[in-house]
Amino acid sequence: MKVLLITAYRQFIAYPPLGLGYLASYLRQNGFECTILDCQVEAAGQVETVGCVPLYGMNDAQAKERLAAIRPDIIGITSNFTAYHEDTLRMARLCKEVFPHVPVVMGGAHPSMEDEECVMEPHVDFIVRGEGEETLLELVKTLEQNGDLSQVAGITYKSGGVAHKNPSRPQIRDLDSLPMPAYDMMRMDLYLKDQLKAIPFTKNTPAGFIFTSRGCPFRCTFCSTAENWQKFRYRSANNVVDEIEHLVKNFGVKEIFVLDDSFVAKKSRVIEICKEILRRGLKISWQLNSGAQVWILNRELLSHMAQSGLYKMSLPIETASKRMLKYINKPVNLEQAHDIIRICNELGIWSFANFIIGFPEETKEEIEDTVRFINESDLDLAIVFIAQPLAGSKISDDFRRLGLLPNNRIAYDSTFWSTKYDTVHMKADELNRKRLEIISGFTKRRIKRMFSWRGLRYSLLPKINTFDKLYYFISVSLHIARMSMAKKKFQIMPPIID
Repeated sequence: MKVLLITAYRQFIAYPPLGLGYLASYLRQNGFECTILDCQVEAAGQVETVGCVPLYGMNDAQAKERLAAIRPDIIGITSNFTAYHEDTLRMARLCKEVFPHVPVVMGGAHPSMEDEECVMEPHVDFIVRGEGEETLLELVKTLEQNGDLSQVAGITYKSGGVAHKNPSRPQIRDLDSLPMPAYDMMRMDLYLKDQLKAIPFTKNTPAGFIFTSRGCPFRCTFCSTAENWQKFRYRSANNVVDEIEHLVKNFGVKEIFVLDDSFVAKKSRVIEICKEILRRGLKISWQLNSGAQVWILNRELLSHMAQSGLYKMSLPIETASKRMLKYINKPVNLEQAHDIIRICNELGIWSFANFIIGFPEETKEEIEDTVRFINESDLDLAIVFIAQPLAGSKISDDFRRLGLLPNNRIAYDSTFWSTKYDTVHMKADELNRKRLEIISGFTKRRIKRMFSWRGLRYSLLPKINTFDKLYYFISVSLHIARMSMAKKKFQIMPPIID
């Protein structure tokens, strides 16, 4: 049987679909032919506007033409993000228009949490819940043999107009047992091309992306990661560096984006990874876009990370309101956070931090607590999001309980940087304006502080004390200046990977 795996997102910059890469390599290892289709990257540079939303990549006619050429026996579509679930549903419809009788399987975080609702969509036949490798393989085998679907653990399916939810599947205990993502099935030539246009704050290109663990040991109320992945698991240091070395030797990668939700959760493993990078003589830079909890970090760990090539990291501080920290179940000590930022500066690590405003019952005064922390910090960049009721998160239950979900449904087109949800104390428009105000205010203060005597000595100099560091600083500064002169708005976000 020929399996086609599709990523249908058309609303953000294209990155290698590592989740589909794992599924494809696992299916191939077990004897099935597999193809990956990324509807955005395979029509790079093409854009159309639907309503007021720009959509990048293949239009519907082109997508149907590619589907017809591949002629799959089973189609799988990933849907990790609630905000882009409409893209996935549109692709499911196109698949059924071309192949009415080919089963359409949907997986990813959103349908895993909203499985019974998603499977009842007219163009969806199956939902693979949670971790997909073993479940999808068994589903493909069962469909090939016309077997008993009720025996496939981890799926939700439609039968007789009713959703049937089978028991969940145990998770894969040994992540090292999984084959590497099927990079040969992805258009790596396109993903690695002209990356600075998409990720301008990157030090070295081409840049590769990697997951070294799955899940998160913490249970933040605004996040569905722990619910979706259940138990936190991680790959061994050797297994991780094997993949990094593969990217370096086969694709010329010079930088690595580590995408884990909780990369630093086991400090000894992180140190092993850093030492192994150095032992193999891999000349790379790397950055950590999430997964760097401030209550775990210390100078020793950060020193090892910096020595192995870490130059930029994002800290999930989220809020400076003690009541909101308790609400989101985040054990952040704000003084410790300031200390970690200071250590990063001393080690020459560019420090970003994620902040969230707009929790359902957050007051305006509590948002101002976060604003004060941001403005008083020595962070290089503050990334500000607006809380969203992600499917499967506790916060979605609170939005619903407080009557803050219009029609009691999650809006697919509301995002972390432009919300459609009111809170108890603020309207959506107020939150959108406040977010932009916070970013603008911080940026002006940060530039002024950076070029003060204290800022030069303690923050900037450690980041420009070698030629490559100075070159990076100049490149980023010129990019920001060009954007400012052009009066363009730009979002600074961690990459979104499925």
